[in-house]
Amino acid sequence: MIHPPSSLLYPAGQLRSFVSKSMFIILLLIGNISHAQNKVTDLEVYKIVYSSYTEPRAEDGEVKAVSIPKNEVHKFSLFAHSRYLLVTDRISKTDSSKWLVQYNEKKLWELRGSIALPLSYDDFLTSDVYLENEERDSLLMDYGILTFTVDTATIEGYHCKKAIIEITAADKVSSDPKKLMHIWYCPELPAAYWPTMNHLERIPGALLLTKYDRGYGDVECIRVKKITKQKKAATFFNIPKNMMILYPPSMN
Repeated sequence: MIHPPSSLLYPAGQLRSFVSKSMFIILLLIGNISHAQNKVTDLEVYKIVYSSYTEPRAEDGEVKAVSIPKNEVHKFSLFAHSRYLLVTDRISKTDSSKWLVQYNEKKLWELRGSIALPLSYDDFLTSDVYLENEERDSLLMDYGILTFTVDTATIEGYHCKKAIIEITAADKVSSDPKKLMHIWYCPELPAAYWPTMNHLERIPGALLLTKYDRGYGDVECIRVKKITKQKKAATFFNIPKNMMILYPPSMN
């Protein structure tokens, strides 16, 4: 069958109008698709800032969520998402380290100056913390026993649950004081753990307050100072282009 040319089916003016409208619809669709793709790559992340301080141990040994911090210093800050984490960890007054964790890809990076150092995800992020009846490595000298409690608290407007990690040792005797880490966490916020805080690996939410009671002396505390919700491009959690990736030497 032979089709007649379009100029015989449509007058010239109608043909130009049809083409113009078609082009407009195509451009509109392309714009909507591009906008949708941009929205998909935008991530909702939480910026959380923490401080550290000490407080006197209560005579009865009770540890509460409420406290009046003294001599607070900045501890670390982080950007948390369910798939990513970027942490700036204060080591001293003049030095800090950065950690980038890509949870889904099981990748861990230490960012130092202009160098990105890939580290073993499992070696650095797997903690020696176990539930009460879980089997554990018999060669471990120190490990933690994790217990989830029914206690709750409201911290910075967020509803928190409480967990306790009892830090123990294979050679512990009954007269040794208990070493307890009291952790208040918020399940509504993304869980976050990194090499210097890998004991949080089993905690199902963001840390808002922790108090470490050795059974003597002052209690060491870390608490949230500020939480803000932000939008970041997914590329925010990529290795910066101006950084050199320093791969470890081959073992072959």
